[in-house]
This record gives sequence, C-alpha cells and structure tokens, in this order.
Amino acid sequence: MQGNLKSVLLAFAMAALILFDTQTTLLQPMRYTVDSALIPVRALVSLLDDSVRRVGSNLRSKRSQAREITELNRELLLLRWQLLRAREIIRENERLRALWVVTEGLGENEVIGASLAAPPDALNPGILQIDRGSRHGVLEGHAVLDSWGLIGRVASLTWQDSEVLTVSDPAHSVLAEVARTGERILLHGGGVDRLEAALVPPDSDLQVGDELVTSGLADYRAGLRIGTITRVRTAPEGDYLQVEAKMSARADLSRHFILIQKHTSHRTAGAAR
Repeated sequence: MQGNLKSVLLAFAMAALILFDTQTTLLQPMRYTVDSALIPVRALVSLLDDSVRRVGSNLRSKRSQAREITELNRELLLLRWQLLRAREIIRENERLRALWVVTEGLGENEVIGASLAAPPDALNPGILQIDRGSRHGVLEGHAVLDSWGLIGRVASLTWQDSEVLTVSDPAHSVLAEVARTGERILLHGGGVDRLEAALVPPDSDLQVGDELVTSGLADYRAGLRIGTITRVRTAPEGDYLQVEAKMSARADLSRHFILIQKHTSHRTAGAAR
C-alpha cells in the first residue's frame, strides 16, 4: 500500500513540475544548465553508438568476405580439377591416336581393340586382364600392343575377357633382333618393365641404346618394338655376355590396346623406326 502511495505522489510531483515549467520561466536556467551538463554525455553516447554500428558493420563485412573467400576457393579447386581432367583427356586422345597409327597397313579383320578390364594385380604385375575374349575373335597367342610397343601375348581367355602375359614377366621369352645389326638374342622377362638375356656370345655386337624388335621367328610377327638395351656386361666367368633392357610398352600406364595375329608381315607402329 505504501509503495503504491509513493508512486502516486511521485507521479503527481512530476506532473506538477511539468505544469510549473510550462507556465513559468523560473526553471529555464536550471534546464539550460542540465542541458549543458548533458552535452558531453550525449556526445559520448553518440560516439559509442557510432562505434557499435561500425564494429557491427565490420563484423558483417568480414563474415561476407570470409564467405566470398570460401566460395572463391571452391571455384578455384573446381577449375584445377577441370584443368587436370582436360589434360588427362588430351593425353588419352594422344595415346588413342598413336594406337590408330599402330594399325597402319593392317586389314580391318586383323585388328581387335581392347581396354584394360581391371587394375593390374600388385602381387602379379606381369599379368594384365583385358575386356575382349573369344566372342570378340581373340585367340591364344594374339600379340598385344600399346602405342609404345609390344605388351605381350594372350595367355588364356574366356568368352568375354583375356589374360595377357607381359614380356617383362619371368615366364615370358621372345626371340629378339637387334635393329642396328640384325643379330638375334633370346630375351626373358626380368620383372616390372625389365628384360634380360643371358648366355649371349661374348663377340656379339651389342651396345647400350640398341633397339630390340621381334624377329618373326617365334610367337610374334617381325618388327614389333620390344625394348632398348640398358646394360651390357661380361659374365664373371668371362665366357658370355649378360644383357639388360627396358621394355618399350608401358604396361603401368596403358589402358587401351590392340591385338594382332602373327600371320601378316605388314609394318606396324611398334616396328623399328
């Protein structure tokens, strides 16, 4: 009850003061004094208000800039991916064009196109699986080439796919010819793009950099590029030479291949040039 009475009295006093101020000029000096005293306070309040607004604006601007930077980074990442993809497509087209060159001089029925059917097995890298089988006309012994040279031969097949034994597999051998001299050596797979020849006569004319091609006397037609000699050394016994070579074909990179039979002798790209 006392609280209500105080509120009523306070309201009445304020109303009386306002009425008195409007009817007389006695309070004007006091009002001017109070107004003058409040000027710094008002200026400070205004300054604080402006500062708060500027801080808020800056925060909004920084958030907006952060969003823009994030969006630009996303766009940059996408553009980089598109550039890498475009470069890969260009390289793939170049490899396909090179494969087209491989078929020069061959009839349409002598060539079968194939692609890698599954990633190479890390435990058995000398075997590749391709997506063509007997229903596509593939036969055991078909030579398999990429745009760089001889990959190997079809070792086994099913109705829809085949396994290729690469020339670098230790189970593979091929009678090779030195393109420079016509001399023949028997090459065996040395594992992961390597080739080896042992028991080579010590008087053989072999040099590092010599190109090796198929001789045409065994499983492959003549002139298919096999590899390049990387090392020639005399065996510890001194009775023969040991030869190492690097495989020309890129079994680790190639995804597209051609298969050809042995029975024709037209020049192919993969032949010595």
